[in-house]
Amino acid sequence: MFMKSGVVFGILFCAVLFFGVVSASGNVAYIYRNPRMIDDVFVSAFENMGLSVDLVDDKNIKGFNFSGYRMIFVGDERFRNLKYLPDMPIVVANGYYGKQLGFIEKGRISGLSSNMPLNVEKNPVIQVYDRASFKLGSRGIPYYYIPSKYQKLDAESVVRTPIGYKRVAGDVISYLPGKCFFGIVNAKYWTEDAKGLFEDCVNHVLIDGVHDVEIVGDYVNSVGGVRIRDEELGEYLLDEIARLNCNKKYKIDFKTENVGDYAEDVVISGMIGNFNWTSMKTGLEAGKSTTTGSKTINVTFVSGFYDLEILSWIEDDATPWNNLRTRQVEIVC
Repeated sequence: MFMKSGVVFGILFCAVLFFGVVSASGNVAYIYRNPRMIDDVFVSAFENMGLSVDLVDDKNIKGFNFSGYRMIFVGDERFRNLKYLPDMPIVVANGYYGKQLGFIEKGRISGLSSNMPLNVEKNPVIQVYDRASFKLGSRGIPYYYIPSKYQKLDAESVVRTPIGYKRVAGDVISYLPGKCFFGIVNAKYWTEDAKGLFEDCVNHVLIDGVHDVEIVGDYVNSVGGVRIRDEELGEYLLDEIARLNCNKKYKIDFKTENVGDYAEDVVISGMIGNFNWTSMKTGLEAGKSTTTGSKTINVTFVSGFYDLEILSWIEDDATPWNNLRTRQVEIVC
């Protein structure tokens, strides 16, 4: 019979304490470059949806820890460091970086204005600005759109420019998995319909994304995802019950993969008998993996059977049952 170590409860307790120190304080990371360009209407729209907003200066993007944020927002100004943004849920109200942010593969985003308040095609046509121009005699209030010829095939068209309007056609709002392009950027002049469209955009991004990491179960030379290597012989132990000899060193390996949609701070812990260890992988991006938490141990335990248990933990994990891997070992002295 294998020894019951209580590892799940012990590691989870440590993980909760550790994670609470590093998690982000806001739900939305609002990227800006010029403080005067921060749009209070967008900020208020997020807050009215129950989302808190943190402002992130463009110059600080590189090296900034976005893990813990639910989404990124990019407003309508020019930036220098968007290439350093992680791949995570994002709302883009900007007409300059459609290609860089993944909405088009070639070409560029276009703009449209009129001497009448702008409409969009949404069966029926709806008006999105409450006036035509910024002030009497000035230029029209524009919105951006993605020309149809540059639209990605897997994009969902939400609203379009009115059919036949000045011979232009394209998406004013477009969805991709975890992304929303929102071309109605002059929020000060939104109609109630435009406000509703923005809420739909944000909800698409938030609902579409999940938090999810797992310990890879088919890791090479492992049993159930946990790999043990005899450091003296350079051999992997592949028996169902691994036999470890006293006073020898063994390396315990495993791989944690981010299979969700957000960058994550992952608390990684292990335990065998009364020996345990904890480590942290910060900012693990979606689709990436890490071997953080691997450990070389010197076997000095009492002879017997043990459960070697590994846990990779994040807050709100969608599938927590694949965060824990167990391997059975026998210590022989």
